[in-house]
Amino acid sequence: MKTICLRPALLALMLLCCAVSAQAFPAEVLRSVVSVQPQQPPGAPPRRGAAPEGTGVVIAPGIVATAAHVLGASQEVLLRLSDGRVLPADRLATDEATDIALLSLSAPLPPLGLARDAGLGDPVCAVGNNYGLGLSVTCGVVSALGVTDAGFNAIEHFVQTDAAINPGASGGALVDGQGRLVGLISAIFASQGDSNVGMNFAVSAALLDRVTEQLLAEGAVRVPRAGWQLVPADRVTLARVAAPVIGRVAPGSPAERGGLRTGDLLLAVAGARVRSGRDALAQMALLPIGAAEVPVSVERDGTVLDVLMPLREPQNTAQPAPPVGDAECPHPAPVCRMRQAVFPISAFDPVGSATRIGTDLLVTNRHVIGDFDTATVFTPDGPRAARVVPSAYRGDLVLLQIDGLPNGHVPDLEVQADIGPTQVVGADVNR
Repeated sequence: MKTICLRPALLALMLLCCAVSAQAFPAEVLRSVVSVQPQQPPGAPPRRGAAPEGTGVVIAPGIVATAAHVLGASQEVLLRLSDGRVLPADRLATDEATDIALLSLSAPLPPLGLARDAGLGDPVCAVGNNYGLGLSVTCGVVSALGVTDAGFNAIEHFVQTDAAINPGASGGALVDGQGRLVGLISAIFASQGDSNVGMNFAVSAALLDRVTEQLLAEGAVRVPRAGWQLVPADRVTLARVAAPVIGRVAPGSPAERGGLRTGDLLLAVAGARVRSGRDALAQMALLPIGAAEVPVSVERDGTVLDVLMPLREPQNTAQPAPPVGDAECPHPAPVCRMRQAVFPISAFDPVGSATRIGTDLLVTNRHVIGDFDTATVFTPDGPRAARVVPSAYRGDLVLLQIDGLPNGHVPDLEVQADIGPTQVVGADVNR
């Protein structure tokens, strides 16, 4: 007869897992979780690769949060409560960059409180409408915190868990042993199919709280722009420290006003260690609404520097530019104004044009950019670097973000471009 001896640490881990599985789940949590049923217009084809139902979580009285990809373009949404009732809900707001959408519901369901102190290995349970079969509970542990590079969303700050999650659970609740919301279920990695393989992701409670606060207050989310271009460090640097390098600082940007320079190693943003540009973006997205400044730590010439990067724009004392006169532009006034919104650019195609659609956004043809992730924009103040950002554009269109465009005409558009998810390297729960 063979005897297996377990090391104390391994034995303790096994006992913890047994305790997690045996832990009583707070059943009242189910009252705060709903099944989401997006209603397709009559005659519309089914959404390809998407589960017909999803999940939502009550986060405030009358407010349900879910994953934006669950809703798609559906305008009519039904919610099935834990007691079986089916009620209509209204779409309030959506932030595609973080894959968060908000719905309003008239039923007085209790909201879940937020848990901001989750730790590695902490027991958690996922509550979701798996495969549209109704709410079910699976439990596991917190596998990782602050995941920013899973590759599902433009902005990520995920809690990773091994609790089993399957299609239909998108927008569901990841809760701790006290029934507090640790995160909003967003995505899973899958092997050959969409089924669970133990790597599942939920938008952290901190990011969910920040996004929903601004969505409810303003209807849209604005992430402060630092005005830096971050690039990976070389191998020699990475052997010593993991940190992105500031490859460029836009003139007049918060980064420049904070004293940051090209070549600085970015070590921390808002007190949180950053190891990549995605980490830095997540920390900027987590800043309180209206933050006036953010502490930043960099390494320059072997010395660590702590600076405060101002986020608010300095008062503009410059006089507004005079209107374009007939002598400068002999065309009709609308044409003359539009000329101020078009800029020459250079990328894969050495000569192209881009049209301004926002204070810091341009749109151009994808064939002009090719497989480049940056472009040079020629402005009256000189050439500036622009970066390709994820968007909802399809076909031969691409969105560019650029800091430091001069004040000028921004044309009104009937349809504004939304920032959308980045390239998917795994599989969304409902896809």
